[in-house]
Amino acid sequence: MFTELLHQMLDVIFQPRLGIGKLCFHILSQFTPMVNVEVFLIDGAKKAIYLVYRDDELYGPGWHVPGAILRVQELLLDCVKRTIRDEICSVEYDAENIICILATQAFHRSRLIRSHFISFCYLVQVKWSQEILEYNHKQRYLHGHIAKHYKCPSNLIKEHKKFIPLINCILKGEKSREYDILVSDEANECDKC
Repeated sequence: MFTELLHQMLDVIFQPRLGIGKLCFHILSQFTPMVNVEVFLIDGAKKAIYLVYRDDELYGPGWHVPGAILRVQELLLDCVKRTIRDEICSVEYDAENIICILATQAFHRSRLIRSHFISFCYLVQVKWSQEILEYNHKQRYLHGHIAKHYKCPSNLIKEHKKFIPLINCILKGEKSREYDILVSDEANECDKC
């Protein structure tokens, strides 16, 4: 009875379906793996992938595949759609053809927070985009900038370097062996990347 009341109170106070805030998230990430989605948003006609520049205390600076942590009682596909809306914004995509292409996990043994992730990777085809510039190696990018890439950038964040072969296959329009391996139990030791 007390436990149920406590959980109801926490639900009212924190509203976890809306996100739990950075402090609570970091505390929880010390105790349990985080489940997230990575969205490989592609323009198949132009053979381009949309990446977001990241420059923060944990991962940056560098380009990364857009992603988000799954919220409580959120469907994976809804998390994919939220990721596109929150990180990319101005694209129209094929919502009927969102494909899970890989499930993987990563460890960061040297970190106390955000140290274990289980990632579901999705391939999403762009139908139309507005005002997203093509990557230009001479331009300076800031946290949150988006660019279309026609080849995998050399400054992909360390945690996403494991996706280089997959990104290269996607950009060439090839079917990769990675597509056939939907679940990978082999953990990626990101501290050694």
